[in-house]
Amino acid sequence: MKSRSTSGENGNGEKVMKYRATLMVDFPTKNDAVNAMNAMSHEGKGSERALSKTKCNGNTLEIAIEAEDATAFRAFINSFLRDLQVIEGLAKPK
Repeated sequence: MKSRSTSGENGNGEKVMKYRATLMVDFPTKNDAVNAMNAMSHEGKGSERALSKTKCNGNTLEIAIEAEDATAFRAFINSFLRDLQVIEGLAKPK
């Protein structure tokens, strides 16, 4: 996971997001990555305090998260990690 904390304002005096991370998860196939991305679409694009973007790059699912505070940042990351745990559990052979 890559993460970086930034702070301050942009040139217009608007607040910028403070926390950013990109989760990169490798799947066995591109189709598996796309299915996982679609399954997590209910997470939405964001809220007033945080936002996320998902995309597939081959068989890698990339989840980019930005938040203006640590609480929102942690909540978004935890939400995606819970979804990934479920997906991982479903993929295990019985």
